[in-house]
Amino acid sequence: MDIEDFESEQHRFAWLVQHITEISSSLKGSQKSVDELESFVVVTSFIRLGLSYAKAIVTLLQEEQAEATPPLHRSLYELWVELSFLLRSGNPEQNAARFSINTILELEDFIEQRKSDFSNDAIAGIQKTISSYEASHPEIMDAIREQRRRRRFHWSGMSRSHMEREVAGNDTSLYKVMSWEAHVVLSPMRDLKIVMEEGNSTTLKFEPCNTPMVDAEFVAYSAGGILFFMWNEYAKHFELPQIQLRNN
Repeated sequence: MDIEDFESEQHRFAWLVQHITEISSSLKGSQKSVDELESFVVVTSFIRLGLSYAKAIVTLLQEEQAEATPPLHRSLYELWVELSFLLRSGNPEQNAARFSINTILELEDFIEQRKSDFSNDAIAGIQKTISSYEASHPEIMDAIREQRRRRRFHWSGMSRSHMEREVAGNDTSLYKVMSWEAHVVLSPMRDLKIVMEEGNSTTLKFEPCNTPMVDAEFVAYSAGGILFFMWNEYAKHFELPQIQLRNN
């Protein structure tokens, strides 16, 4: 399976999304996916969600709505960081258990504050799951509870920026720029143009100004690269079909 030449980055990105959709829809688990079932389940959920974000980005670009893509673009990048950190840092199976335990404890905390919104059966189900993890992973359960007491609410015990440095190195400027766009840090002022006209009248124009994050070709190139590396890291680890770049 090769990535061939395309007429544009948007064309390449759309093909990649469709190609991964087709591969994943007929995927047969490998022996490694069976041997490392807990991490396979968690990381596959990252892939599924990342693919849905990528499909949404493709749709927005086709509708010439690149300005609406930064939150999805950033979320896709965050998923790649999560996936890569889980598979590369330490034991993937233990990391997956940490992720699952932290998730259920997060839900427990939320229910504790809103018990009236949940049925007794739902609360009992959560407690049953927690009891199961306490029996199967007591040390990890204790560690996650302790780090949450210290207000470290990510399963890794780190901040997302710390995780990113572990995975991507020291240059985290891309994530910061994505955050500017997704969290509306700069765009309200950057994307405002004040035009002074004759007679002391003023016209205000609101439009994206000189930023690659809303350039359709750059978004397709960047999001496509993230999805490509996500899939191949996942596929390589679990011995599944990878996508190969053609050697020119």
